[in-house]
Amino acid sequence: MDFDLEQYSKQIINQYSGLFDTIKSICNDLINNPNSTDINKYYRYQDQLTGIYGSLNVAYKQLSALKKNKEAEYYNLLKLQADANNEKFVSAVAEKEASKYVAPLRTARDILEGYVEVVVKTIDTCRSHIYEYKKDQKYDV
Repeated sequence: MDFDLEQYSKQIINQYSGLFDTIKSICNDLINNPNSTDINKYYRYQDQLTGIYGSLNVAYKQLSALKKNKEAEYYNLLKLQADANNEKFVSAVAEKEASKYVAPLRTARDILEGYVEVVVKTIDTCRSHIYEYKKDQKYDV
């Protein structure tokens, strides 16, 4: 396992840990107060989560691209090494080695992806509450 990739992956996760905490806090509030009628809270959460989405999704896409690039780079390095050493190159073995090499990036990417998915769902939930509130207001007399 490459130390630089491990360190970079940890750095990315640490960089966004504050946003992860905010997401967890919002989700916990929604879990603990499912029937809240505080519409301003849903507007506030929606705005916060939209900003968080912008940061996390960009980081997720960058990490995903880096993982693909590093995996291909390592695979090609193994192929060149085999050629230089006049060794038989086995593609399946090189693919496994390349996959193992980028494992820290894959883990960090998957963590970011999970949070991006949670943010999207939570924004949808906030929008549903806002929509229901507006619909109810329309019919209040």
